[in-house]
Amino acid sequence: LRHMEELLSNYGDKSSSDEENNPKSSSIAKISLGPSHNRIEIRVKQILSDDYGLFLWPSSHVLAEFILNHPHLFESKNVIELGSGTCIGGLAACSVHSSCVTFTDREDGHEILNNCVEILQNNQHLFKENSEERVEGENEERSVKRMKVSERWRVMGLSWGSFSSPLFTLPIQDVIIAADIFYDQKDFVHIFATVSWFMKQNPRLVFYTSYQDRSESHLEMIEIQLFKWKMKWKEINVDSFISEESVESLQGRIIRMFQIESNHPN
Repeated sequence: LRHMEELLSNYGDKSSSDEENNPKSSSIAKISLGPSHNRIEIRVKQILSDDYGLFLWPSSHVLAEFILNHPHLFESKNVIELGSGTCIGGLAACSVHSSCVTFTDREDGHEILNNCVEILQNNQHLFKENSEERVEGENEERSVKRMKVSERWRVMGLSWGSFSSPLFTLPIQDVIIAADIFYDQKDFVHIFATVSWFMKQNPRLVFYTSYQDRSESHLEMIEIQLFKWKMKWKEINVDSFISEESVESLQGRIIRMFQIESNHPN
């Protein structure tokens, strides 16, 4: 796919020399997610690194389970994932017929962005448009089908609180998703500044995020930012949708799910 080759070139070149000098251990994890009638398997490349975005987080399982159990909230919507990391949430959104999913991670995270593209390349089976619309025929016709699939996602650098030119090329977004990005309190204001920017483009935008419960002070800080940015939130009962297999993967961690919206959607 030309789209993927360009992205691999753009992001891969910037980190390839470092990888050659400092080879890192990697592994492929196969994860099964979703209800019995909408179960998917995702292949995720994890890289042993100090960088948070290169390995799986338990909260991403919860986010993906929520998406797969509520496909109507994402179908035919433009979805952007903040802090995509290993892309599980965004891939779940792709599998339920979102119009286009934008996978993002920080602008200087070239290795993470490169890994995002590779993970997408390894999970083309999740793009239902590909399997449903592929037909036998001339090479040119098959090429058109592949292009239609590639147009359903993009990967881009997006640092929270930073408003660089690529951001302004995006179409209006309907949904934001994120898994466990409320980790470091110093990032909270930048996260909400970014979410607020998207809400100004579309006041009816909805933000779904999974969150690992670590500290009461984290929740208090989130509530302060919600008030500051004129947003509201409500908690979604995780037990109402999560599978037994995903519960086991949490290993006793408390993961919560929240829906965040503007206080003034009209």
